[in-house]
Amino acid sequence: MNFPADLLEQAQHLLQREPKKPRQASLRRSTSTAYYALFHLLSGEAALLLCPNTNNETRVRFQRVFDHLEMKRVCGRFLQTPITGSLATLLASHVTDDLRFLAYAFSQLLEARHSADYDLNSEWTRAKAAGHIQLASDAFAAWQRIRKTSEANIFLLAFLMLKQLEITR
Repeated sequence: MNFPADLLEQAQHLLQREPKKPRQASLRRSTSTAYYALFHLLSGEAALLLCPNTNNETRVRFQRVFDHLEMKRVCGRFLQTPITGSLATLLASHVTDDLRFLAYAFSQLLEARHSADYDLNSEWTRAKAAGHIQLASDAFAAWQRIRKTSEANIFLLAFLMLKQLEITR
């Protein structure tokens, strides 16, 4: 089962659900689902990195410790130019465009999800929702290109340990 990919597919389905006059609920849920696809991709990869020799049930339970806003804060640190402090020391080189894009996409999609779920005064269009799904899809592709790199590992570890990493120098 590839839950993140299934969520991304579900977001696309919701976008196309009503071909002529899409309901606000479908458009909003498609954006929210696109965000959750990326959230589950990254939290799942982090759980796999941190708990490699455990069963799936344990990794899924471990995934529940990831905090959306802390992940966004970490993404903000990876978007800084230049990256400073202990993160810069750990990375030992510049952050690739793919990782910067991934951090940007996560931050943008979290904001879009908040808007979709809570700002009921805003009007959503198919194009707006489609842009969010494309952003998530592009983030998935960026992740596939970097997922086996040390910078990707540091990025995932920072989701849980940024405060500790910032203290150690």
